Order: sequence, then structure tokens, then C-alpha cells
Amino acid sequence: QSCSEDVIFADPNEYTVGREDLVAMAAKVKTMIPDAKYRHITGADTQNRRYRYQWEIEFQGQIIMRGMDVSTLNEDGLIERIDGFFTPAPLPLD
Repeated sequence: QSCSEDVIFADPNEYTVGREDLVAMAAKVKTMIPDAKYRHITGADTQNRRYRYQWEIEFQGQIIMRGMDVSTLNEDGLIERIDGFFTPAPLPLD
């Protein structure tokens, strides 16, 4: 088990607390587009128990979504939080 019991997942569409809710949310998302392919498109960059990596979702040969997740590990090395961001990022401020 790579996640802490009280792991938090937050992105623009979902917010879950706890391992069971995270697993249920992931299963729900997969049923929404059952034939989609989910994959990392970068390696993980790490510092101070935090990891970031980019991902994409492909459906019927088209990339339908890209994003980046930032995961934080607790002192035991388990994931305690995952923050997801969808791209493109907001435009820079003037």
C-alpha cells in the first residue's frame, strides 16, 4: 500500500479523503471513459518528499486531457496528498 490511510486527493473535479474514497473515485473515473489510456508523459521530479509528474489521457487515438500531479509523502514514505492540475495552465498575469 503506497498511500496513507487518510490520503487526500484534490483536483478541479474531485476531492477525496481516505484510501477507500481515492480508490472509489479512480474506479468511477475509469468507468466514465472505459477505453481510455492513462499514462505518465514525464518522469518524476522530486524535492523535499514531494513529487511532480505530467500525464495524459488518450481516447480513440486522440489526447483528450493533459495534466500534472504533485504528490507529497509523509515521514513513513507513504503518499499523504495528491494535488492534480489540468493543462493548459492559466494565462500569465499582466
